[in-house]
Amino acid sequence: MQILSQVFNVFVLPMVIIGILLILDNMIIMKENKTSIWIKAGLWLALIFACVVSYNWVLGILELF
Repeated sequence: MQILSQVFNVFVLPMVIIGILLILDNMIIMKENKTSIWIKAGLWLALIFACVVSYNWVLGILELF
């Protein structure tokens, strides 16, 4: 069960990062608060990394079958 939960984390992480980016860009939620460019850059880098890891996981699974 633990391995299965780690497998699903590969797909959940990009969705979570996208959700965080959407919330940070929403002016209704953030009101007068501004997010640092470094936070946004870090989140974009994390999203790219998460997508690369997801892509590699899919290729690895396809090779097994």
